Amino acid sequence: MLTGFIINFDDWLGHLSVAYPIGVYVVFFVIVFVETAFFPAAPVLPGDGLLFFVGVMATSGSVNFWSAGIAMIFGGVLGNLMAYQIGKWLAPKDGKPIKWVKQTTYNDAQKFYDKYGVKALFYSRFIPLIRSIVPLIAGVAVMDYKTFSKYSIFSVIIWVFAIMI
Repeated sequence: MLTGFIINFDDWLGHLSVAYPIGVYVVFFVIVFVETAFFPAAPVLPGDGLLFFVGVMATSGSVNFWSAGIAMIFGGVLGNLMAYQIGKWLAPKDGKPIKWVKQTTYNDAQKFYDKYGVKALFYSRFIPLIRSIVPLIAGVAVMDYKTFSKYSIFSVIIWVFAIMI
């Protein structure tokens, strides 16, 4: 049953857009949010494929291009912010990392984000799986929140509309 759902996902979305015109936008939001916010879910969710298919649906008139784009932008941005907060929660407290992560791993993440943080945040949005890891590690490295938010919003907007078009 799950295999059939995954294989026929495009049909399912088409039927959903007819039966529940508003609900389909909620589905778009949730898929992008979960794919971005929770790394373990990323491999099974169709991020880029969803955006492409939604662009096709918008061309055929099944969904509104702008409404779908905005729903997915909100999903991506809020997902990034959630992953950042999870990473920040995992960051060392009082200089003591959580037991299953070495201090050197934290130090390496900090060095990486000090040097490449903005570029990593922007470009990772276009690479499946990596887009789910980078915001998490940005939180662990405690990247500046304003900088993180600004480039997160910018990269998600570019990602959504570049693939939808």
